Amino acid sequence: MMNSLFRSAPPHPLVKGDTIGVCAPSSIFDKTLLMKGVKKMEDLGFNIYIPEAVYSRKRYMAGDDAVRTRVINELFADPSVKGIVCARGGFGAIRLLEYLDFDLISSNPKVFVGFSDITALLCAFSLKVPFHLFHGPVLTSMAVACDKTMNSLYEHLTWSPESVCSDIGVSQQNGECQEIGGCQEIGGCQEIGGCQEIGGCQEIGECQEIGESQMIGGCQKIGDCPEISVSCDPLSVVLRHGKVTGRLTGGNLATLCHLIGTPFQPDFRESILFLEDIGEQPYKIDRMLSHMKLASLFDGVRGVILGSFEKCGISGKKKEADRFNSCVNVSSSCYERPEDSDEYLIHEIFMEIFDSHDVPVMTGFPSGHGDVNCTMRFSAEVIMDTTTRSLRWPADTSYIKINRHG
Repeated sequence: MMNSLFRSAPPHPLVKGDTIGVCAPSSIFDKTLLMKGVKKMEDLGFNIYIPEAVYSRKRYMAGDDAVRTRVINELFADPSVKGIVCARGGFGAIRLLEYLDFDLISSNPKVFVGFSDITALLCAFSLKVPFHLFHGPVLTSMAVACDKTMNSLYEHLTWSPESVCSDIGVSQQNGECQEIGGCQEIGGCQEIGGCQEIGGCQEIGECQEIGESQMIGGCQKIGDCPEISVSCDPLSVVLRHGKVTGRLTGGNLATLCHLIGTPFQPDFRESILFLEDIGEQPYKIDRMLSHMKLASLFDGVRGVILGSFEKCGISGKKKEADRFNSCVNVSSSCYERPEDSDEYLIHEIFMEIFDSHDVPVMTGFPSGHGDVNCTMRFSAEVIMDTTTRSLRWPADTSYIKINRHG
């Protein structure tokens, strides 16, 4: 097994016209919702390939283990498929881990997107394969996804910040969209097949070029290029302040907890740990976190970011957030939320669990089962800053070499 601390690289960014394959590692899904999600992806300019086996069923899962595993392996092996998105979460991904062909997957790095139960695959891949992964919406959740969710997904898949508007012929200007044709020019533009440029050139075609770019057999190298940054909700709470850099990992709390004691137990050393969940009462969250702490999973963690804990009792009342955010540290006596508040209980649990680790802890990151599900690039180096309440993905220096015409 690969050590989770090895340096991974991003797979080649997607471009308009690329084919994205669909897999269904977990629960059965509503076909109407799936096709609405497919339409959202097609509107972004991608071609969507749905293997017939995706529509299989066994009990509550989208087919038996062999069928679901085969679809994933075949999508990674197919050179015409440039990325893979999951149909739905639910349950079932954990059953596939012992059957996946990790050697094949490692040799065919591709964009892979999912969340919730798909955390099991993201965690296993982070241990076994040398490329970045994407914690982001599944197709059934895209059916009702807001623009912010879809914009974030496109930014990460194409590594082109704020590129959704520009790539479909509009640019964001002073909060309003303005038609632009093939090229947006601010400060001079060298156009190569249509590009967006803001003081440099971003080419969206065979490669993405910002600053000085060198193409080597389909490999993209980026010089000076923009970073992607996502800020927490304005009502977010900083439980402990700090600014740290680390490898982003994590996902659904319950799914991660179920991997303890398996060959795919997560390794959070030197990481910025992201956690989210849905429908779990505070005492269950306490139990899972206590289990993970006793298993030493939090040793070496550099920072903790909490996403949405939907239907877990978090209220997010502004007056309570304002009162808490006037505090500098979790140990401050001005943390005076009502003790019967579910939000207080959730935050208190995290404060207690991570009290001895002395790492920054921030809540309110817009990712998970909430109304907004921003995409996150896992296994990548990120900067967590509680002062700006943001998570930043600096510009990557190199991409895995892939033959785009193979």
